[in-house]
Amino acid sequence: AIWVPRALQSIAEILASLRAMGLSQSDLAAFAPGSRAGTPLGDLARDPALLQRAIQNWSGATRHFVVTLTPEDIKTRVAAKLQSIPAGERSYWRAELAKTAADTLPLTFLAISLDSAGKPIPVVNTDPATWLLLRDGRDTTPEAIASVQRDVSAIMRPYPVGLFVGGLGPVVANDAYASPAVWEAFRKDTYHSPRVVWGREVNLILLGLANQISGARNDSARSRSQDLIEYVDAMRGALMRTYLAVDSSGL
Repeated sequence: AIWVPRALQSIAEILASLRAMGLSQSDLAAFAPGSRAGTPLGDLARDPALLQRAIQNWSGATRHFVVTLTPEDIKTRVAAKLQSIPAGERSYWRAELAKTAADTLPLTFLAISLDSAGKPIPVVNTDPATWLLLRDGRDTTPEAIASVQRDVSAIMRPYPVGLFVGGLGPVVANDAYASPAVWEAFRKDTYHSPRVVWGREVNLILLGLANQISGARNDSARSRSQDLIEYVDAMRGALMRTYLAVDSSGL
């Protein structure tokens, strides 16, 4: 939902630039074998209309990735996940839940991927940080702001409900709402798991939040409208909370 539309748009821009430089399809195939006839890139390069349809279709794909959970769903799934981890960790995260009450409100997030049946794999993740950075922050329509608030809220919701760990920062993923098979996959490969905070993703989150703040302000560094003051304050609060947590971790 995040990477594919941007990648397709980048392909279109690169191909347009190459054509503007006078390079033909044959020239492209000569120095980029992957763009020859019969290859996916070759098909897109030879048929601009096909590429534009792909961009349009993928640009609307986000709706297929949206997952919404009620507090009851959250409590049930998080409890099952905590039951699967060592007793010491389980006690710690139960205490954190009691302290933050993070499981008392609904949660909406973009799934990390779709399964073979086209159903979302419900893993909360930091991929939306890339969208926060690349989107036009000046777009403050209600729909755009709602999407930003959805993604920022999931990142900032305390773990093990969302991604945020106090004194550390946002972990790269939270698999609590996925199947035990997904839990096991993350247990075997911790690189993309809830046990990891990626510096790259933290930087994307910080830059993405800064993009929202900058886009909602005018040339005098003030919110463009009274309605945006609360929105900007929330983005600033999320940025500072993330920065301070990561900084205090010493990592």
